[in-house]
Amino acid sequence: MNKRFALALNAALAVVLVYLFFSSLDFASIASVLAGARLEWILPAITLYYALQLTTAFRLKWLSASVGAPASLSRVFWAHLAGMLFSDYTPGRSGYAFFVVKAREWGLKAQQGARVFGVSLAADFFTRGVFAAVSVYLLFESIESLAFASAFLLAGSVFALWSLAAKRAALSNLLPRVPWFGGKLSFFYEDVFSKRIPARLVYLNVGVSFVGAFLRGLEWMCLAAALGHPLALNELVLFAAFNSVLTALSFVPFSVAGLGLQEGAGALFFSTALGLDLAFAAALMVLVRLVEAACNLAGLKSLMR
Repeated sequence: MNKRFALALNAALAVVLVYLFFSSLDFASIASVLAGARLEWILPAITLYYALQLTTAFRLKWLSASVGAPASLSRVFWAHLAGMLFSDYTPGRSGYAFFVVKAREWGLKAQQGARVFGVSLAADFFTRGVFAAVSVYLLFESIESLAFASAFLLAGSVFALWSLAAKRAALSNLLPRVPWFGGKLSFFYEDVFSKRIPARLVYLNVGVSFVGAFLRGLEWMCLAAALGHPLALNELVLFAAFNSVLTALSFVPFSVAGLGLQEGAGALFFSTALGLDLAFAAALMVLVRLVEAACNLAGLKSLMR
């Protein structure tokens, strides 16, 4: 498929999703809630969001060093933010792969970058699988299909971590048998996994993902407080679980960073779990999108160098 056509199609679908999101709710009510947002709570949310990105940069720095391409935290942080900036405007957040391009500046080869990217993403999706199960418990205890979906996500993430942490003989033997492109996959796998990532670093990687989920949960709680919802630390697990699942929707490939899809599902989640007015919950999701996209604009610094 022509790349320009594919991008245009995704942009059109994003516009449709946004239209469906706002047309199904009272836009004036959402705007009214957003107009009352308090800056004293938005500033801590911004601080927490950057703390999350700094934590992720630490992880990427450790993973880069583990495959033989050490770099300063500053270089990794700004390359990561540049990737985040691109991810806000690309289908399935595929633009984050720009991090791999920027990482060449400190000697991280494409194969190594793909591995660092893969292990980091696998750890995040492992965390999302765990929190998806928590979300099912919090919202949909009786719906077996959602419980199955969260279990499948968790199992897939465990497999990804297992296969990406080191070269596995089972995969090395299996990949050449895959029809059509198995040979290329096998060559890529052997090339990428010439150096093992220590098990302790894999565990640390997963731990960082859980820390990140709670940092983002606190960020979203601050944004909810900015709109008038009382800050209650007993809701932290709920916010961490929901943000993990909802941000996973931004990786759906037919939408630009989950635009419209994430907001609609988030409004439903928070409205159901916390008994919030639907317009308030929708305003929270819009504010999350605006604040995080604005924060990612700092990635322009890396692009302008």
